[in-house]
Amino acid sequence: MKNQFKLVAVATFIFVSMIAVVFSSCEKQDVNYGPTTFYKPCEDVFCLNGGICHDGNCDCPVGFEGTKCEIRSVDKFIGTYESFDACYMNAQQSYTATVQSDFTPITELTLKGLAPTFCSNDITAQIVLHKTNFNIPFQKTCGNYYVSGEGNINGDLLNVNLSFRDSLNHTSSNCNITMNRQ
Repeated sequence: MKNQFKLVAVATFIFVSMIAVVFSSCEKQDVNYGPTTFYKPCEDVFCLNGGICHDGNCDCPVGFEGTKCEIRSVDKFIGTYESFDACYMNAQQSYTATVQSDFTPITELTLKGLAPTFCSNDITAQIVLHKTNFNIPFQKTCGNYYVSGEGNINGDLLNVNLSFRDSLNHTSSNCNITMNRQ
């Protein structure tokens, strides 16, 4: 019986020693937050307007951009423009058009005064993912006319391509408008 007690005692001691070695050898390691770094890249990054930090950079929600999501995407479009089109006006003669936004929804623009000899109603546009482009969804403008199109901005130059459709006569026409910010 003594031998059995010694055997159980030795087995218990070995088992407890092995468990102690296993649990004491585990150390908490720093988390690798990047492929080659051991720091927290979002620790000092503050994103605005609902942006979320990812790997040290702000991922901005729709309608915002900039390193901290501090810029409204519509801001680059807003202003008064000297506009030229060869569709309804003499290409050498300019007219004033404006781009506005009431920021509701955050990606919507209102184009005012485009092709004024054709139709003076406002045209609504939506900024798309590239943030320098916008789409003009199919919408009724004047009488039996509908318009759709697209546009983009490069610095102070705004290019707009419109497609007008006459729903009564079943005809359509296209118009390219070049707009220079004043």
